[in-house]
Amino acid sequence: MNQTGSHTAHNYDNSSELLKKGHNKKHRNDKNQVNVALVANHENIPFIHETYPGNVHDSVEFPTLIDGIVNRLTDLKINTEDITLVFDKGNNSDKNIG
Repeated sequence: MNQTGSHTAHNYDNSSELLKKGHNKKHRNDKNQVNVALVANHENIPFIHETYPGNVHDSVEFPTLIDGIVNRLTDLKINTEDITLVFDKGNNSDKNIG
């Protein structure tokens, strides 16, 4: 799973549910951004993605993404008991990793 934010070149009004000011790796906190999560299988084939507001931290969205992954795999009739999830430190929090 990989999560990232992408900032826009334009300043849009606040009516967008996804475009929000938030922290990003390019330190452009003055720009609106949207966050995207992409989950791929062991062959690097994507099977789920999610977009979420640019002001939501990855660690906050993480539990929702995990639920989405489990639901998608269950829909595909894939056993979820023995999966290995690889993610970066942006998802670390006491609540998530405990």
